[in-house]
Amino acid sequence: MKNAPLIIVRGAPGSGKSTFALKIQVELRGLHFETDSFFEDTLDGTYHFDPTFLGTAHAWNQGNVIRACRDYPTVPVIVANTFSHESEIRDYVSIAKRFNREVYVFTLFTKHDNVHGVPDGTVERYRRNIKRVDAAKLDVRAAFNIYTDGMADVFVRNIRGIYPIDTGANP
Repeated sequence: MKNAPLIIVRGAPGSGKSTFALKIQVELRGLHFETDSFFEDTLDGTYHFDPTFLGTAHAWNQGNVIRACRDYPTVPVIVANTFSHESEIRDYVSIAKRFNREVYVFTLFTKHDNVHGVPDGTVERYRRNIKRVDAAKLDVRAAFNIYTDGMADVFVRNIRGIYPIDTGANP
């Protein structure tokens, strides 16, 4: 029997990844992780990005996801990052397979405010380079492309149809 899924939410900075992932987390009573959380002050929530710690932040996030997948098999795990390269997605697919979880990928092509102060040129470069995911090529259960906030809301409202889960068993 498969455990609860690993849900990957990806997109350019300012695409609404955090908001979408949080909505899925609430709907499925899951656990939500982001590399950006490494750079947030736990006391006041301010964001202090330092590119010299990016590798450490990604390792920290993967460690959190590994522990969640291992320790809470019945709880959906949601991870939101840019995931601009297939290799980054593959790392999480490997984690999911290790813990007998199917993977669902949501790519957001929507546009929101950039709350982390990423330079406009960098955001535009991410937007141009984000590609659709080939579910078969990456060996994931399903991949969805979201182009409007309305589409995002429909997916959240219907997420149980995509992955039905008894949320009464979750912590």
